[in-house]
Amino acid sequence: MLTPETALQKLKQLSSEQQQQVFQLIEALEKKREESEDFFAIAGIWENREVTAETIRQKAWQEENK
Repeated sequence: MLTPETALQKLKQLSSEQQQQVFQLIEALEKKREESEDFFAIAGIWENREVTAETIRQKAWQEENK
């Protein structure tokens, strides 16, 4: 496994353009992690609500048949 020290040494050996690509990858991974955390942060909004696929279907058909 690559240690942080070895990774830093390898990063320093890359061209500026390659370093930018590595930084962009790191930022993309951070953003993906944050988005995943945000998704689960709101997971409880439906707690204690009587929402089922059937109730959603009924509501949708009600709106469509008006």
